[in-house]
Amino acid sequence: PREYPFTKVVPFTQMIGGALQLEGQAGARETDFEVLGRMFDGVDLVVDASAEVAVQQLVAQLADERGVPQLSVSATEGAQGGIVARVLPGATGCWLCLQQALYDADIPVPPHDEMGTVQPRGCGSRTFTGTAFDLLPIAAQAVRVAVRTLLDGKSGADVFVCSLAGDSGAPHWTAHELERRASCPGCGTAMAA
Repeated sequence: PREYPFTKVVPFTQMIGGALQLEGQAGARETDFEVLGRMFDGVDLVVDASAEVAVQQLVAQLADERGVPQLSVSATEGAQGGIVARVLPGATGCWLCLQQALYDADIPVPPHDEMGTVQPRGCGSRTFTGTAFDLLPIAAQAVRVAVRTLLDGKSGADVFVCSLAGDSGAPHWTAHELERRASCPGCGTAMAA
């Protein structure tokens, strides 16, 4: 606190996506919606590095409903690549637009190790192996995009795709705009209105 007087840290101990106990049972806890609602109160930016698609979609939807900018940050199996994507509600495409752009190859999917998964994906479990130093460029890019978003709003590209699998051994980045898609259930409806 002394070194960062304008930073407020509020810890949340609940694992989002975990099994929910029914109300009234011993150990019952808040729902994920309640916890995320409290997490999003008064925030300027949501950063999701959960690596779990259902949680990512939930976080993206709740952030969008509140009009909060969001970053989705992930690495691929074997730490061969990664992606940093920024969603600005009303100004860029949404998380679903990003998924469609990746599926349609309008934005390239980062390289990954086909045999890199060590167990099924999920918030509570290790999903792949990779070295921490390979993940540092992805984390650093996420910080750059977060700072630029907080300071400048909508400037520059929205999606950054990293390849760490090249022969040079140096990270290679490509930058892309996240456009709203007419086929998106959310953005397409808003575009038609």
